[in-house]
Amino acid sequence: MIDTTNQDSKTLSILKKVLIEFFILIFVIGFFSKSIVNFFLPKVTTEAVVKSKLETVLEIDGYLEPREILKVRLGGKIIIDEYFKKVGENIKKGDPVFKINKQYGISDINEEIENLEIELGKENRNLVKYNRKLSMNSKNSLIISKEKVKNKKDDLEDTKNLYKFGAVSLSELEKERRELKQLELELKDKEDELREENEDLYFNIKEAENSIERLEAKIKEYRSKSAFYSSIANDGIYYSEINGVILNISNANIVLDEDEPAVNIGKVDKFSSVIFVGHINEENMDMVKLNKTFKIKLEGAQKFLDVRISNIYSVIEDGRLKIEGTFNENVDIDPILGKKYKGKISNKSDDYEYTISKSSIIPDYGELKAGGTGKVFVLEERDGILGKEYISTEARVDIVDVGDKRVAVSGLEGFKEPKVIKNLSFRIKDGERVALWD
Repeated sequence: MIDTTNQDSKTLSILKKVLIEFFILIFVIGFFSKSIVNFFLPKVTTEAVVKSKLETVLEIDGYLEPREILKVRLGGKIIIDEYFKKVGENIKKGDPVFKINKQYGISDINEEIENLEIELGKENRNLVKYNRKLSMNSKNSLIISKEKVKNKKDDLEDTKNLYKFGAVSLSELEKERRELKQLELELKDKEDELREENEDLYFNIKEAENSIERLEAKIKEYRSKSAFYSSIANDGIYYSEINGVILNISNANIVLDEDEPAVNIGKVDKFSSVIFVGHINEENMDMVKLNKTFKIKLEGAQKFLDVRISNIYSVIEDGRLKIEGTFNENVDIDPILGKKYKGKISNKSDDYEYTISKSSIIPDYGELKAGGTGKVFVLEERDGILGKEYISTEARVDIVDVGDKRVAVSGLEGFKEPKVIKNLSFRIKDGERVALWD
């Protein structure tokens, strides 16, 4: 016979233990349910939608060129025996540059200048004489004839009045008219004669003025040549007039033409003496404007240098636009011609009411551009059974403008102090619960 009482007692004991453990489990789940639920929700980070400017930064590579180039031209056909400097070498004021062959090409320029000045004096005297004669012709030659015509016209008017009252005869009136006609013909003849004479004077005056201009230009040219030769020492050496860099030299031991520079020296004396030359892509040309300032970084310098855009070339080559800029300050570092420098051009927009990070928006068709559209997920808060809950709400937006890091949008006006989700992923959907990163 089986003892059922003992068996029922054991069963009851097991049931009590199971119930106790079940209630303990329910208690634990209820206590930790929020954490457990949040563990399985997508975790998000957010940012506030703020009013701000958009910044776009354009990086530009460039190099330095001298603002001024001294072209040492010789005053005639001259041979250079030797150069003391090579292309690319730095040079200081007073350094020897080249030596000329003193036996070739040097003429007595001072004597030429004296002869030209004598000829110039003659032409100036001729010009004074022609102008004086022209003035005398204009003032004196026709005065008497014109006065006679005027007086005769007055007499004729008096005679007409007398004729009306019968004081003079018709024959006397006609005589006055014939005499006036004769005087007018004589005046016209004199005017024609004087005009022909003055035409010769005008021609002579123009010739004299042209000769004077030509002689003055020639004298100036010869004096310039004389000044160059006077800058060459007795040993035939040309010494540099500036600090700079040798840009190019002509060949030695050959005859140089008068207009061919013997050497070109780029003036380089601190950053104020050089210009920054850079190129930008055609699509970025709206970012550069005359007098706009940007910055470049120098190796060894403790700060960036400001560069003011001074020239924008109008011709685009291979999709690239050339710009030039001048430096507004100097540093204790010598500029190096040809060396590449990196610069940054920054553009800031006006304030936009709603701006967000680029990571906070999903643009339609994958293209983030002004005038486009997209969607963002706004984080909204509500009270739930287990306390506060966070919901992602999809919002359609128009893209107003795009900067390097932020985007200006419209379409969030219906949200109060909105915050948008930054770390977007496929798990974040409209109306779904999310959890905030601690």
